[in-house]
Amino acid sequence: MSKEQQNHEPPSETRSNDAAMIEAALREARTAARAGESPGSDAVGFTAPPPDAFAGYDVIDEVHRGGQGVVFRAIQKATRREVAIKVRREGPFTSQADAARFEREVQVLGQLSHPNIVTVHDTGVAGSSHYFVMDYVSGQPLDVSLARGDWSIDETLRLFAKICAAVNAAHLRGVIHRDLKPSNILIDDDGEPQILDFGLAKVATGPADAGDITLTGQFVGSLPWASPEQAEGKQAKVDMRTDVYSLGVILYQMLTRRFPYEVVGNMRDVIDNILSAEPARPSTIRVAAGPRTGRINDEVETIVLKCLQKERDRRYQTAGELARDVNHYLNGEPIEAKRDSAAYVLRKQLKRHKLPLTIAAGFVAVVTAGFVTSLTFWHQAADQRYTAQQAQAREAEQRKLAQESAARAETEAEEARTQAAIAQAVNQFLNEDLLAAVAPSVEEGRGRDVTMREVLDVAAQRIKGRFADQPLVEAAIRTTLGETYRKLGLLTAAEPHLVGALEIYQRAPVAEHQETANAMDSLARLYTDQARYEEAELLAIEALAMRKSLLPAEHPDTLDSMETLASLYVGQGRHEEAEPLYTDVLAIRKRVKGVEHPSTLISMQSLATLYMHQFRYQEAEALLTEALAIRRRVQSVEDRGALITMNVLAEALRLQGRYEEAEALFAELLPIQRRILGDEHPDTLTSMNNLANVYNYQKRYELAEPLYLKVLEVRRQKLGNDHPDTLSVMNNLGMTYNGLGRFEEAEPLLKEVCDRVRKVLPEGDWRIGTCLFKYGHCLFALKRYAEAEENLLEAYRISLSTFGPEARETIAHVYTLTRMYETWDVVEPGQGHADKAAEWRAKLPATQPTPTEEQPTSGEE
Repeated sequence: MSKEQQNHEPPSETRSNDAAMIEAALREARTAARAGESPGSDAVGFTAPPPDAFAGYDVIDEVHRGGQGVVFRAIQKATRREVAIKVRREGPFTSQADAARFEREVQVLGQLSHPNIVTVHDTGVAGSSHYFVMDYVSGQPLDVSLARGDWSIDETLRLFAKICAAVNAAHLRGVIHRDLKPSNILIDDDGEPQILDFGLAKVATGPADAGDITLTGQFVGSLPWASPEQAEGKQAKVDMRTDVYSLGVILYQMLTRRFPYEVVGNMRDVIDNILSAEPARPSTIRVAAGPRTGRINDEVETIVLKCLQKERDRRYQTAGELARDVNHYLNGEPIEAKRDSAAYVLRKQLKRHKLPLTIAAGFVAVVTAGFVTSLTFWHQAADQRYTAQQAQAREAEQRKLAQESAARAETEAEEARTQAAIAQAVNQFLNEDLLAAVAPSVEEGRGRDVTMREVLDVAAQRIKGRFADQPLVEAAIRTTLGETYRKLGLLTAAEPHLVGALEIYQRAPVAEHQETANAMDSLARLYTDQARYEEAELLAIEALAMRKSLLPAEHPDTLDSMETLASLYVGQGRHEEAEPLYTDVLAIRKRVKGVEHPSTLISMQSLATLYMHQFRYQEAEALLTEALAIRRRVQSVEDRGALITMNVLAEALRLQGRYEEAEALFAELLPIQRRILGDEHPDTLTSMNNLANVYNYQKRYELAEPLYLKVLEVRRQKLGNDHPDTLSVMNNLGMTYNGLGRFEEAEPLLKEVCDRVRKVLPEGDWRIGTCLFKYGHCLFALKRYAEAEENLLEAYRISLSTFGPEARETIAHVYTLTRMYETWDVVEPGQGHADKAAEWRAKLPATQPTPTEEQPTSGEE
């Protein structure tokens, strides 16, 4: 049976004795029948094909016929592999939506590669009908498999964790299923789950095409398993957490054989239940699947109910997070959903180490029993006296606290109402007005890609004068636009929005000081990106002081401000001032969040990066190795954070000259990034660039060149020629051409980099000096000595003022100038070049190793 055969086919046996579950399944079958999808029905436009209807395949038989198409079992001639061929229905009864869904399913499945997701092998056209070829798998839908088996709770959860992992793999590629339900999950003969039917999937990454846009108010999915945002038809709110909700309904069914609320009746009642009815606690429902199932305990119930939260922010944020918590439970570890309970965590740890703790407790009890007894009577008397003395004072203090609490509650309620109104207005503008503004251009372009820049520019135009009487709403929207522009590298476009937001907050009442601090911090980050360090520092210091006065020292916003200031210092080369900030943030996060928390791991990585700037490579390596080990223990090896840590660790190895180890780590990292993120994802491109840097340092320029060219092509297309990441790879490619002796190709590339960085960076910025140095080295190789001298001298002056005379970068400049004047003197003797060579050689430290200025001086992170 193919994976697709199960999608709309009602099970042949009753799934349970629960009437609601039976009725929901039958209703789904009746709906499919009305659409012409009932098994065995004749779909218009199809006749049984001959065995050779599909080139390269021998058709064996038909296994399913539905409203959207028909599925055949076939043998691939070349490999003799058994496959399933799904053919799209054609004819007068097919619709544009059917065609779009069929094509969407092919496109989405072509992007995914996971052992628990159906794999597409081929596509084509047979006559006038489109088709695609996928795996043929023998098995039953999830609900049928559960009904026929005697599953324990642990067995159920192990199967469910695999389902979550497969959904998470799709999420990592930006694919949201939107129609998860038991009939779309096939259990094969080996007991492995297979996720089916991505025809309604939504691609969440990258610009949307016209087929992606679903109108507000339109329902997409299968109602009994739909999330509240789907039931409301609010497609702008549909994201990964929507699939998490559907997974929660499925897990509820797997454990109880029932739905969490009533799904039988008229559609309005069902939708109201999805939106507002609280699920019955699974532990109160008798599990009637067999004697081995056991009872549902508090931890399992907590996991299920967290998935089914009506508010998206209170659910698990990803399917991967859900899978990790299920595995925590199965491994006897504390689940994240109950981490806030210290007593619970302690109880779990005691359970895991029961025997040694029991022995120790018994020993302590024997030793202390006599001592405790002797003190008991004395304590009783002291307690009575103390209680009498404090009762009166406590009563007065409680009255005072009650009054203060009431006043504070009223203030907080008013602030909450204000913030809710602002959030609602911002959400309406960004998710409704903005979508309505962009949709006409999509329709006119008939599928033309709409870039994020175009969407932001439309928003920037529509906000003008729109919120004159709602300044705080305008400030919130401008902050969102400015931060998005900044993260896309569009710094000039970001500035007026972040400046405008700060000006609004500064004119607001005192109660808005926290928002003022947030706006200052955002603008400080922008100015840091623009190398406007003096302006950035004033803002960053003020934002930090304001947050320290308003918030606890360990508050995430306070820690973010400390990191903003530290990042600013790193950009200026003020590493000694940055280090205590990074160190303090890491210590606080370890204490408050624990060493395994994502924010703690990010802090470890930031501090390690600082060590790399300070040439403390061994300390950086130790910190990164620890962070990577933790990520691999508590996260998936394919988690994006783990992949980023691997990239920075490989860079630390490269900077120590351990090129073979760095290359091996990149060889492990890149295939994972390409499979999960794709070849054009920014993380993948960064790793390709850094691997090319390793090849450059090994003088394997012929291996570096194609990597740089690929990265440059994508970055030029997606980021433009002036983006810092584009200029970085152009610079590196120019150095590769230098290494290959192709100086004529290197010269225009390096000159273009110098010209462009001068436009976007302030005069004297160290990055301009780096570009001038590499360009000057190229001119030196081309024997254009006068031009080389001009660029190398300016590069030296910038390095001297930024890093000082003893820095590695400055010494490399001195060494190159010395060599250039010596060579120039041989070509043009008697022109004073020998004297200049001697002057520069005298500046070289006697014990300093010879710099290798032919190579790039830094990679990317």
